[in-house]
Amino acid sequence: MPTAREAGYPDLTFEGTVGVYGWRDMPADIQERIATEVRAVAADPAFRARVAAAGTAARVGTSAEFAAAIEEQRAKIAAIHRANAKSGK
Repeated sequence: MPTAREAGYPDLTFEGTVGVYGWRDMPADIQERIATEVRAVAADPAFRARVAAAGTAARVGTSAEFAAAIEEQRAKIAAIHRANAKSGK
């Protein structure tokens, strides 16, 4: 079976987006404490090796960067849906 790129869709790429979620109005001090702990875990070479062995990579960023990554995925999926709806697929 060809990859999306081999089938003529070089822009059809997606990365899994996994993150830590909290409640909407979580206090900033709790958010920062959790973010600090996540960054520490993600920086651990043993953790990075285990994640790499599973075929992925740990990327740590801010809440805003995570929200932007989710929005990018949503927009890409919406565009594909619109294109398919127009073509009748």
